[in-house]
Amino acid sequence: MNSPQSDEELGRAFRRVAASLGWSPNALLKSAEPSAYRHRWSVMPNSAPFHHVLNETIIKSEHLERWQEWSDKLIPPGCRIDRLIWPDTTSTTRLLSPKGLVLAAFIEHPRLPNQ
Repeated sequence: MNSPQSDEELGRAFRRVAASLGWSPNALLKSAEPSAYRHRWSVMPNSAPFHHVLNETIIKSEHLERWQEWSDKLIPPGCRIDRLIWPDTTSTTRLLSPKGLVLAAFIEHPRLPNQ
């Protein structure tokens, strides 16, 4: 648990950031939740909630030979396609360059029974 002093420091830092953006602390706080929700299933996750990789395929020249001849200009050999599954069953499908940059991604949220 944080001490009251660290809570005070956090409050000062939060107010300082809000002021630097020209926002009230309340407005910044209200924008934080939707922003955190939007980034929850990031295409480049580096914080919780954590995912696990369900499928992963490395694209090789054999794959590209079966695709249209122009596709290798967009997707060079060594790219990776993977599918991440999050704790709430949301999935993120990504196409990554050989250097690990996300070239394309699709986020699929779980469907509720009444949808």
